[in-house]
Amino acid sequence: MPSRVLNLITNPGNNSEADFAQLATWISELSPETLVFVLPDLPDADRSASVPDLPTLTVSFVPVRWLRPRRGPLFQGQHVAKSEEYRALDALGVPVPRWTRLLPGRQPDLQGFGRFVVTKPDFGARGADVRIERREGAKWTRPRTALSEQFGGPWNPRVAQEFVYTGVWPRSHRVATLFGTTVFAFRIEADHARMPLLDRCSFHGQSVVSSGQGCRFELFTDPEISRLAERAHAAFPRVPLLGVDILRDIDTGQLFVSELNGVGYLWDFSSPTGLSLQRQFGFDLEAQFDGRRQSAAVLARICEAECR
Repeated sequence: MPSRVLNLITNPGNNSEADFAQLATWISELSPETLVFVLPDLPDADRSASVPDLPTLTVSFVPVRWLRPRRGPLFQGQHVAKSEEYRALDALGVPVPRWTRLLPGRQPDLQGFGRFVVTKPDFGARGADVRIERREGAKWTRPRTALSEQFGGPWNPRVAQEFVYTGVWPRSHRVATLFGTTVFAFRIEADHARMPLLDRCSFHGQSVVSSGQGCRFELFTDPEISRLAERAHAAFPRVPLLGVDILRDIDTGQLFVSELNGVGYLWDFSSPTGLSLQRQFGFDLEAQFDGRRQSAAVLARICEAECR
């Protein structure tokens, strides 16, 4: 006899409906007391009218635009300022590069930072407007890209972050965590046709962003990195899906969380971007950690805990 409901909100920019239908089947098999509904995020007030009045959890990996559940909590993706991410991570003792905000009309205090700092929009995405600057010249500037202004407006604050040297070509690690469980992980390394960065001080206009034209994606398995990503998820436990970006200092081996990416458009098992990456680089995300079945088990467990 069903005793709870799980609503999974599907979004064509993030997942295929067939993918979520399969998740629903697996969740029902693992937790027969859970009724699972896959609902599109559409401007239709009656979309969830057929969902029975049982304890209900609604999960959307990305921010919900239209649909509102009739009852129960809604866990959804959130676009969080980077400074808010760093404060939450600092409170947990999760290592992040030293950072401070750059605000209009204020001179930043960058004492103790290295010779170079990475500056980025406080509200941003996709590496837009990320720059490397000499410490003494770093200050707030207006957004230089349409994406940066779109996310944070014309007065979008900036963040200055201590530069982490990851090697001759920038390298980062993206770990997708679903409610704190790793479901896939890949490494990104910048195009080797770019000008190399021979050491942490040899800047001649190079970008420090690992992604971009000609970059290389590959799957990786590193328990230390996965554990750090899972620990970082505790900073935002009600955000279902995080893309935790982790850097490793090539000289010291120390790991740092550089971003959490809580907006959620990274269900790369079936997202248009994810399917394209898998085809281009010849890997199978699902096979890495049996990530989709593992996700079904996580969702079943979360629903049981929230709907007691």
